[in-house]
Amino acid sequence: QDFLSLLQSVDNFLYFGHGGGEGYLKSSTIRKTNINCNIFLIGCSSGKSCNPLDSFFDPTINPINYLWSGSSIVISTLWDITDKDVDRIMLASLEEFLSSTTTTSQSLSNCLWKNNANCLLRNATGSSLVFYGIF
Repeated sequence: QDFLSLLQSVDNFLYFGHGGGEGYLKSSTIRKTNINCNIFLIGCSSGKSCNPLDSFFDPTINPINYLWSGSSIVISTLWDITDKDVDRIMLASLEEFLSSTTTTSQSLSNCLWKNNANCLLRNATGSSLVFYGIF
């Protein structure tokens, strides 16, 4: 319940942990709730579909659930990542984004792309970040 009320009271929600936080909030609860914040699910495979054949016509991955609930942007990872590398990208990108005068989804994607150079494993960790939503 605390997790849900937090999602409804902030503009940006950052989750750094295992997976996409599925252990804290069920998919069905996310779909039924009005969530209007930007979601950052920065955990291993947080944007990956569990079984592509089961979810082909009904994509029930967490990023899609958050979009259905009203979030305009969801950023997640498609595969397993190294925590120190993704922490470097996200810290540099969020500092740049939050200090910018234009805080649009386009400027956020530019910050992430530019700060991909901070990765040691640029093609493994940096390329795993994916945007869902309206740009």
